[in-house]
Amino acid sequence: MANETQVSFPKVNAPLTAEEWASVTLGIGNGTLDEGTGNYQFRFDDALDQCIISPPEGSGYAHAIVAGFYHHLYKPVRVSLPPVTKPTTYIITLTFDPAKAETAPVSIQAFTNALDNTGGKKHVVLVEIDRQPSQVLSQATKRGYAQRIAPMIDMQESASLPPARQQVFGTMAYVNKDRSIYRASLINGKDGAQWAHVLGTKTVAPLSMPGWERSERSPNQYGFWLTPVPEGFKVECSLVFKRAAFDYVIGGDWNVLGYFIPEHLRTVQYAELMFPVVYDTGRGIHHLTGRISFFDGTLSLISRDGARVNINQGGYLHVPYTSWVANKIYTTSY
Repeated sequence: MANETQVSFPKVNAPLTAEEWASVTLGIGNGTLDEGTGNYQFRFDDALDQCIISPPEGSGYAHAIVAGFYHHLYKPVRVSLPPVTKPTTYIITLTFDPAKAETAPVSIQAFTNALDNTGGKKHVVLVEIDRQPSQVLSQATKRGYAQRIAPMIDMQESASLPPARQQVFGTMAYVNKDRSIYRASLINGKDGAQWAHVLGTKTVAPLSMPGWERSERSPNQYGFWLTPVPEGFKVECSLVFKRAAFDYVIGGDWNVLGYFIPEHLRTVQYAELMFPVVYDTGRGIHHLTGRISFFDGTLSLISRDGARVNINQGGYLHVPYTSWVANKIYTTSY
């Protein structure tokens, strides 16, 4: 259609050309379509010097899109990767070749050291193998590429998310109420996809401590801020607690006020932080030392120099800004 100034399609009762079809589906992207089973699988045969590419066991076939054209793999395919006399990189791909658009537009190919981009070819790299002289394939260095295509959905609340196992693996969900993004992922190595909070900061309320209540004076009146990091979640807080029960005295021994960090926001190892705190009686200010145990989630107080400090009803305990990494919560493993 290069001789035409402009075209539009599809046209009623008219077939699409290969070029038009590529335009229709190109916006979907290039990559594999993973249903949580790993899609294209790789094994290496040292005796025959071959890479074996197989479909996953779950769906029965592997599938992908390259340059708008689809590829299905129903049975294992063997690709020869012969011994080398010098360091060599083999590149196994799904390659779209316009010259084969009428028969097999996308197929599994193997290239040596560099991709062939002539003639409009386009590739999705599946795996690279660095082979050394006198080295069997099983000992060669491999780099797998998990280039997937996954959709994006939009939800109002995280509680309304559809079952993750029924989504294309890697599907992203924007949750408006949380201002956050969730991903259909494998979590902590468990089987089956689950929704993992992977982007954005959301809020979790602290636990109630007997005799204390969260004050509206808190810089963050809503609790803890949670932001995903590779090791778990970064947790931030800056709170003011109001003494709601009877008066009592704190002296030179640690006094545990209670558990205020939810269990899933704690650490797997013992970790703590000590810091100066202020208790506002309404008539004056007391300076004390506070301690947070991120391991068991407790908040404790001790007076300075062993002096007796009256914690009166209606007073306000100011806990300054602190943050930690909650590595007890899930991490996205895949």
